[in-house]
Amino acid sequence: TIVGAVEEGRSIYENIQKFLRFLFSTNLSEILLVAIGSLLAFALDLRDQTGALLLPLTAAQILWINLMTDGLPALALAFDRTPGVMQQRPRPAHSPLLDRPSARFVVAAGSMKAVLALGVLGLVPRLGYDLDTARATAFHFMAVGQLLLTYPSRHTWTHPLPNRYLHAAVMAGIGIQIAAGWFPWSAALLGRAGIPTELWVVVFGTALLAWG
Repeated sequence: TIVGAVEEGRSIYENIQKFLRFLFSTNLSEILLVAIGSLLAFALDLRDQTGALLLPLTAAQILWINLMTDGLPALALAFDRTPGVMQQRPRPAHSPLLDRPSARFVVAAGSMKAVLALGVLGLVPRLGYDLDTARATAFHFMAVGQLLLTYPSRHTWTHPLPNRYLHAAVMAGIGIQIAAGWFPWSAALLGRAGIPTELWVVVFGTALLAWG
């Protein structure tokens, strides 16, 4: 019983670390995107149709990302099973949950995702689309990229076993995201989030690049 309790405790500890790696990295990417994008919009005097400063993401889009793409995948990480936890040496009682490798992952993944989102914002207008469409494309990339980022977030010191709950959560999230941009009423609620079909190639291509 004691051995089983220790094993379960170590598994829970690993899953909490994965949870923190995922949420911290995705939230860092949003902070960097909004901060840097706002500064660039101010410097270049980019405005939306109302004349307001063109922000990289609207408040509704940020709320949608945090509610719809963070919740289910993060909860699904609780069902991860990591083999070999009993072969690891006991951790010191004062060791932080967000250790040095996890902090490096958060900074690297979050920064890379923000840079790719800024690249999308710069690329789409060059393809002949307006600034609102560019923002909508970056919004979909942030959401889809966030869902896919759960997989590299799971790889701490070893590769965990397959997690069907996580697969289901990610696939459901991607389906909901596509529907949100496809239906006119939901796209309008999310700040004109509808995009042409060909731009979904940009969304998924960039998301897979961030995943790699």
